[in-house]
Amino acid sequence: MRNDFILLVLSYNRPTNVLSLETLKKTNYDGNWALVVGEDDPQLENYKKLYPEEHLAIFNKNDYKKDVDLCDQGGSDKIGLYARLACFDIAKSRGFKYFLEFDDDYVEYRYRVEYEGKLNYCWTTHITECFEAAVEFLENNKLVQSVAFAQGGDFICDLNAIKHPMEKCMNSWFCAVDRPIKFNGRMNDDVNAYVNGRCNGQLFLTCPHISIKQKPTQSSGTGMADIYKDNGTYKKTLYTIIQHPSGVKVQMMGLTYYRLHHNVKKEFLYPCLISSQYKKTP
Repeated sequence: MRNDFILLVLSYNRPTNVLSLETLKKTNYDGNWALVVGEDDPQLENYKKLYPEEHLAIFNKNDYKKDVDLCDQGGSDKIGLYARLACFDIAKSRGFKYFLEFDDDYVEYRYRVEYEGKLNYCWTTHITECFEAAVEFLENNKLVQSVAFAQGGDFICDLNAIKHPMEKCMNSWFCAVDRPIKFNGRMNDDVNAYVNGRCNGQLFLTCPHISIKQKPTQSSGTGMADIYKDNGTYKKTLYTIIQHPSGVKVQMMGLTYYRLHHNVKKEFLYPCLISSQYKKTP
């Protein structure tokens, strides 16, 4: 892996169960990495015992609270928002130009392929090459703010999803330290970031050819499980709706187990180029 890149894995309260690291070992990742952990983490001392200093990035949430809009009037601080903001400072302070933000609960990395007219997948065993390609794309396309891998929900009932990049970023974020991203909201901070950014003309893209699979947040028992158990995905979605009620709505999503989820109508939100044939004439 190139030496100007670092993988930053956001983790909270589960030092002995960082699934993403185990999956990275299985897929032969050979680059720089560190766990991003807050000073208020109840398991901080165990993180320090289990991981060497070069693989641990500890930050203070208070350094970021004054500059962020949580979009509510109170709630739990056990959220990923502050860690996402801290990643830019962590990568820069360690001398890296590019970094990837991962959550700590990924159990598979998959190639998505069309096979016999159906959407299928196979597991990747060489994730480093995928990371290299994403960073190279980000390096060569200065107008792109961030690139992400797809998630399982991106492909529900849509074989065409693998045929073109999606104008969004969620969960995994390939970033450049000189292209800051404004995350906000106690929940749904990733969706808030790409929707707000796209409304301001920034470009966020998801590569549909590789996807991540997570352990369901509500079943993990740690991390952000408590806030999801208390509020589910309905309240999570509302953090984006209150910012863009004209173009974001709640809808049901799923194949077997349904849940409420956001639906972004980009035609009502994102700037568009208008053909010169429609310009005003004197």
